[in-house]
Amino acid sequence: MIILLRFAWNDSVRELEMNCVECLMLPVVLLVSGCGEALPKEPQGTPVELTQAELNKKSIKEGQRTWYGWHSKGIQLMKDGSYDQALYCFHQALKAWPKEVDPSEEQNSKLKGLIKHKPEATDTILLLGSLYMKMEKYALAKYYFEKFKSYFPYDAKIDGMIQKAQSQLDAGK
Repeated sequence: MIILLRFAWNDSVRELEMNCVECLMLPVVLLVSGCGEALPKEPQGTPVELTQAELNKKSIKEGQRTWYGWHSKGIQLMKDGSYDQALYCFHQALKAWPKEVDPSEEQNSKLKGLIKHKPEATDTILLLGSLYMKMEKYALAKYYFEKFKSYFPYDAKIDGMIQKAQSQLDAGK
């Protein structure tokens, strides 16, 4: 089995593959953000449940309904100021995201290949960064903004969000 470790270093995302034996030799694996700063332990949030109505939106493709239910509920809870519960929903949405999609679905899409399925829920990743900013967890916000940027490297708005999180970190927050 191969373990894939992702970390940010010097403003770029790196991936390191290790086999299980090598991984067991490491006493602690830290996710690193920036220049050697350890990423704080990520809270998982306060558990909530989805209703059947939230899980069965007919307008959403069947393979994405669970993701959509958690993602949408997280947005609503974030708007309501229930950040800890929203956090739980976004983490569940990341777990529910379909890693692969049937290639024929992408071909039959109205946008005909202009939008490719990503292996991670980039919308949810961006919202996690924004939520962590509201929760004043700037290192985690920066981590998720940088993760989003790895998918959309030319997005100027995300650069501003990363800079805002970094400025809060530099101010000692």
